This record gives sequence, structure tokens and C-alpha cells, in this order.
Amino acid sequence: MVEDLQIACNQEYYIAKIYGCNDFRKKIEGFGIEVGKKIVALKSDADGNLVFSVEGCKRNCTFPKSYLTNLSLVSASDPQCQDFIINELNTVNVSLFQTKESFATGLFGGEENAKFENYDINITYLPQVDYIFGDDYANKRFRNLVLAEKTDVFVAVVDFHKLETELVPVVQLMDLGVKIVLVIRGYCEENEDGLYVDLNKMSKLLGVPIVHFNEADETGESRENVIRTILSAYAGDNPDMRYVHVNYGRQVERHIRMIQKELEGKKSYDFNASSRYMAISLLEEDRIVHSFNTPCKSCNTVKCFVKMHSAVLGKQFNNHVYYVLKQARRSYIDGLMSKVTGVRKSQWDSEKADSVLLHKTWGFPLFLLMMAAIFCATFELGRFPMEWISNAMVSLSDSVRVSVGGAFGGFLADGLIGGVGAVLSFVPILFIFYLLVGLLENSGYMSRASYCMDGFMRRLGLQGKSLVPMVLGFGCSIPAIMSTRHIESKKDRILATLAIPFLPCAARVPVCLLLVSAFFPKFPALIMFIVYLVGMLLAMAFAKIYSKTLLKNNEYPYVIELASYKKPTLFISLSYMWNRTWEYLKRISGIVVLVAIVVWALTYFPQNTENREDASVAEARIESSALAKFGNFVEPVFRPLGFDWKMSVEAISGFAGKELTISTMSMLNRTEEVSAEADDGEANASVAALAFVFFMLICFPCLGATSAIRKVSGFKWAALSAGVSLVLAWIVAFGVYQIGVLI
Repeated sequence: MVEDLQIACNQEYYIAKIYGCNDFRKKIEGFGIEVGKKIVALKSDADGNLVFSVEGCKRNCTFPKSYLTNLSLVSASDPQCQDFIINELNTVNVSLFQTKESFATGLFGGEENAKFENYDINITYLPQVDYIFGDDYANKRFRNLVLAEKTDVFVAVVDFHKLETELVPVVQLMDLGVKIVLVIRGYCEENEDGLYVDLNKMSKLLGVPIVHFNEADETGESRENVIRTILSAYAGDNPDMRYVHVNYGRQVERHIRMIQKELEGKKSYDFNASSRYMAISLLEEDRIVHSFNTPCKSCNTVKCFVKMHSAVLGKQFNNHVYYVLKQARRSYIDGLMSKVTGVRKSQWDSEKADSVLLHKTWGFPLFLLMMAAIFCATFELGRFPMEWISNAMVSLSDSVRVSVGGAFGGFLADGLIGGVGAVLSFVPILFIFYLLVGLLENSGYMSRASYCMDGFMRRLGLQGKSLVPMVLGFGCSIPAIMSTRHIESKKDRILATLAIPFLPCAARVPVCLLLVSAFFPKFPALIMFIVYLVGMLLAMAFAKIYSKTLLKNNEYPYVIELASYKKPTLFISLSYMWNRTWEYLKRISGIVVLVAIVVWALTYFPQNTENREDASVAEARIESSALAKFGNFVEPVFRPLGFDWKMSVEAISGFAGKELTISTMSMLNRTEEVSAEADDGEANASVAALAFVFFMLICFPCLGATSAIRKVSGFKWAALSAGVSLVLAWIVAFGVYQIGVLI
């Protein structure tokens, strides 16, 4: 009796189903084992192998007990034996996955079990990933499910308009040696790049059945066609089904075969995934696959054996093996697309464009010039709507104050309209900025910009893939920080989240513009340029410091994947603009209203003056308010920076969000005071204003950005980012004020 596997010796069993990769199926079929055949366990030898006699075979077969984990057996003495075999064969285990860019297909409607004719389909929904390898939770769970589940068919759902990008995880799965069906959403004869795609030819080259799925089809015909394709792949009678994998080159393939041989010699190996996939994952330093391998005799662990091969390949290619493998997959997809596509529309000559945009000398200056043009256009075009909104809010506030009157009128005029309106006035800047960035990203240029910046950013400890999040950081730190999740390396991802908060975001810009335009009317552009320059230099400096101290030795190299050139469409760019801006407005709407109400209440109560609304009484009320008492309490901390109690309160309100500084200034009537002080030419006021600008620039953007860092990188890194920026902001503002006063 083999107790651990509950297989009794000299008892007959039928093979109900065979699981595992194609390698395992071939190996097990070599013993003569097929579905429906009868086998008998004869004995267990000293090495833990089982000896079986197989129906129709003259010789006995011997294989490790681990093979039984991929066999479904039923006792021949069971009266329901035949029914069990039929049920097993009619049960199809499907693992369905989509990329992050795809949406729910409606193919199975979120069901985990579906019935089709005589088949029961068990569906496992894998996490949405763009690349199988990675340290994110979704990537780890994806690989765990792939290696643990007994899957008959993998169903990959991809978007036709992003076919080239979304084929990446499909190509990775091909190394598993499993049955795959490719479901195409949004199929049209020509994609948005003007390319005709021959999907029949692609299916034959990939060895993967390809089927279209129309989500708008109400007849169910499209869904039925997909399911029939899945079932034909399961049965093994689909003409397009064959096992193909990426050829990584002679040198790499030789080392992969050596690791495969080492793995296949291990008794515990169960062939749920092919030895090729396991070997490649080990070379990529996949910790999950490493954990599945027990020590071997030749060297203490398989890790050591693989490390030797990885080191040899690293020297041969002068790069990390991860880079080599990823680039080979990219080249495979490029070659595949070139064979199955045909140009139907005139396109940009990408090679000629790249010869200019990726030029070693001109590429980087062109990128800087383009970004400078975006910033100039953003501020110049946004200045007029900002003034219109601001004037409209002032008029509305005055009308409400006069018509309603009393405390409630003051609340509506100063608290809600004044506080919220001050923030809404700079929304046009966000619209313009995100529209222009959306046009660049939609055209395919941003991946070129990453390429141009990669060498420079590498010297700072960052990678080229950090460029897009850092550019977005000029708009809003929160979506910029959240967008770092696509960076595979955990250390590179953390490094980017720590550098982004130093960049001058769109919430800081209005505060800086207000003070700079008031106190430095003769040369505001120069001061703003200095402010931006300081922010970028600090981001670079601290990225370098962190990369040399806390975040040494980035784990994985960055493979730059150049997106194909596209003619940017206005609709997609407008959607990008609206989604980014709306995300920002949703985030700040609640906190802005809440802080506006709190600040108004603290400035309005307690009332120690007559209930009149002339300027002197309003000022007296503010000076005797609860907010003034709080400001006087914290003023000693900020006094060395040249801040009075009002500036101290405004600085603290900026901790929740820099846009709240403007709201607070509006309710404290500080905008009028700033203009008056600027007209009087008070030197100390100008120096204090400059110190305030630098404090706002360097101090962490907002609590939302800190929370985003916590979600992406963890609590300790969020606390470090907030603490370092706060202390540095105080030190820089102190230096600016003290030096400015002396001069």
C-alpha cells in the first residue's frame, strides 16, 4: 500500500484524465499510459519510484510518485467508474487572463462555472497583468495560480488595437508548454495604425488558435464560437494547435537546456509547468520558482546552479539575463507582426523619425525643448481662463455676501465660494497640461523620450521607465506616483516614488505664481525658472543619494520598448486629459470643501467685534479668531523663516494639499495684502515670500501623495519621504530668508 498517495498495490485503476504540460504528456504517453487504459501498481522501490503494469504493454513502467499528481485515477472496482471517467473528460478547467489595459469581456460574465452542451467549464480568473514576471502582488498571484492550478486550457483575452503590446504575456505563457487560446476583442479589418493583420497566419505561426469575440453580439453566436474553439483546443483536434516557443539564441538556449536537464533529474519535479518555463524563470530570478526547487546533489541548491549559468550569460552579453530574455521576446513579437501585417495607409517613416528623435546629440535637447514648449503653452494659455474664473468667483462671492448676509452669507461667500473657487481657478492649467502630454503619449513619442533619458537617469540611479511618472509629476504627484507600478524592479519603483515629490506639481504652481507675480513683477519668468530648476535638481540629487545608500543595486535592468508611431487622435487625447483631471478633482473635492469650512469657522469665531463687514472690522475679527490663536501658537517654529502667523497657518494648510494654501490665503484676505506689500516694495516681505515659495516647493506635496507612496512602496518609505522633505524645506527656507535679509 502506498499510503501517502493512497494507491494500493495489485489493485486495478483506470486513467480518467492527464494534466500537466506537453512535456509531461509526451513522457507519460511514452510509457503507454493513455486516458481510459487500465494500470496496476505492482510495487514501490527503495528510491520512491512506483512500478506499474499498463494495459496493452508487455513491459512494466517505472516512474516517480510525483507523476501521479498529474494523473486522475479511479478504481476499476468502482461501479461508477465509467461515469467518473466521462465526467472528468467533460470537465474543462479554463484559466482566463487579460492585460491591465483590457476590460471585462462578458465572455463568461464573471461566472466561475459554465455549462455548454455536455461540458462543464470551470473558470479561474487570473489577475490582470501586462507582464508575467514582477514583484507586484498581481504578478506573484498570477504565477502561483499558473503553477498550482490544474489547467486544461489557458484563454488569453487581448485588445486588437493593442495587439503588439498585449501579446507579451501570451508569448511568455507559450514557454509553459500548455494549450492556449487567443481571444481577440474589438477586431476590425484595420487597426488604428493603418495595418491589416492576418490573424489566420498569426495563428499558424504562434501555434495558438485565435478567435474573435464581439461583446456587442446579443445573439450569443460570438460567445459560442469562442467556447467551441476552447473545446477543440482541449480535445487536441484544432488544426492550428502546436507547441511553439521563442528562440532566445544559440548561447541562451544551450544554458536553458542544461538547467532543464538538471530539473528533470529531480524526483520531486511534477511537470505541471514545462521544465523550459521553469529554467527560464530561474534565470530571470523568479523567487516563486526558486521556492519550488529542493536542494540537489551537484551543488547545494538549484539556485547556485542557475546562478552559475546566469553569470556566464551575463558576461557573454554584458548585461543581465533578464534584459536578454525580454528583448528576445520583443524581437520575436516584432518579427511576428512584420509577417502578418500589411500597410494599407501611408505611415510615418519611423526609421527617419527615430534618426532625429533618438539621435545621441540632438535627442535629449529636443526632448527638453518640447517639454519647455509644453510648460510655456500651459501657463500662457491657462493664464486667461484662470483670471476669468477668479474674477467670476469674486463677483459671485460679493453678490452672495450682500444678498444673503449674516453668518450664513459669510460662510457661503468666504468659506465655500471663496475657498473652493480659489482652487478651481487653476484647473485650466491641468486641462492644458494633460492634453499636451496626452498628445505626446498617444503619438508614441514618450517611449522615445524614455530612451533618450535612460542614460542620463541611470547616472542618477533612476531608469528610463521612470521618465513618464516624473513628467506626470509636474501635473499631479498622486497619479505620477501611482503610475510607477508599471516599473518591474521594486527598488527602481521605490526610488521613483521618493524622487517625484520634489518636482513642482500643478498644485504648487499657483501658490508660486501668486507670490512670484506679486513680489517679483519685473522678472517672474526668471524666478519661476529658478523654482523649477531647484525642484528638478533636488529630485535628481536625492535620487542619486538614495540609490547610493538605501536603495543600492537595482534588481532588474530596464528594457526600453519603443511603441509604434501613431497619428495622435483628438478624442483619445481629450479622454486622457479628462480622466487625469477628473481623477485629480475627485481626490481634492472633499478635502478642499472640508478644509474651507474649517478655516472659515476658525476665522469667523469667536466674534469679538460688531457684526459689520467693512475691511477694518473683518481684519479685527480675523486677528481675534481661533485661527489667529493657533497661528500665534505655531509662529515661533516658522518665525526664523520670516513667516508671520498667517503665513504659518497657510504653510500648515498646505500639508493637506498645496491648493489649500490658496484657499486659506483667500479667506484670510491675504491676496489683497500680498498685492499691497508688493506695491509698497517691502524688501523683507519679498524675501519672506521667496522663502515661502521654496518651502512650498520642497515640502511634501500633500497627504494624498504621501498616502500614494505608502500604497506603492510601503509605510516606512512614505514616512521617510515626508520627514526628509519637511526638514529640508525648513532648512532651505531658513537659508533663503536669512541670506536675503543680510543682502
